[in-house]
Amino acid sequence: MNLRGDDLEAAYYAVAGFIRQCCLIGRIPPPEVRRVYKRLDSHIRLSQGRHETGSTATAEASSNEETWIGSRQAALILGWSKRQVQRHATELGGQITSGRWLFRESEVIDYAEAQNARTGLRARHSQGGATGRQLPQE
Repeated sequence: MNLRGDDLEAAYYAVAGFIRQCCLIGRIPPPEVRRVYKRLDSHIRLSQGRHETGSTATAEASSNEETWIGSRQAALILGWSKRQVQRHATELGGQITSGRWLFRESEVIDYAEAQNARTGLRARHSQGGATGRQLPQE
C-alpha cells in the first residue's frame, strides 16, 4: 500500500496521536509503532522540503539516525500546546535551527513518560498512597 498526500498526513497524525495517548496513560509505545512514526515523519519532512521522492538509501540512513521533530509534533506527544513546548524547550533539550525549535523525538517521549510517572505517583499519593487508605476529605 502506498499512501500519498492527505492519506499520508492522516496516517502520520493518527500514529502521533496513538503515541501521545500511550504516553498520557504511562505506557511505552510499541517499537513497531515508533518505527512507522519515524518513517512517516521522514517522508513528511522530505515532502515539505519539496523533495517529492527520496532515495531508498536516504530513507534507510535517516531511519538509523536520531529523529528530530518540531514543536507541533512534540506538542502532540506531550499533550501540550505548541507554545507550551516552546516555553519548556530547554527542559526538552530543544535546539533552534533556522529559527525553529527542534527536539530529539526520543527525548520528548522520555520526558512525557517521566512526566506521566510523576503524575501517576502524585495521583496515588492523593488517593492514600501505597496503603490504599483514603485521605480525609476537607
